[in-house]
Amino acid sequence: MTVPAYGDAYLVANGIHIYLSDLKKELKEGDKVYLTLKTELGLPVEVEATVKK
Repeated sequence: MTVPAYGDAYLVANGIHIYLSDLKKELKEGDKVYLTLKTELGLPVEVEATVKK
């Protein structure tokens, strides 16, 4: 997915989404998860996401 500088991307269940595997604990709806995504240049971007169904 490409997001222009200062642009937005919305991740939704029936569209673009991130699949998490090999989790250390079960996630429940409403839980917060903290992810580090990497840009095309390898720079880390820290995000907080709420688990939804």
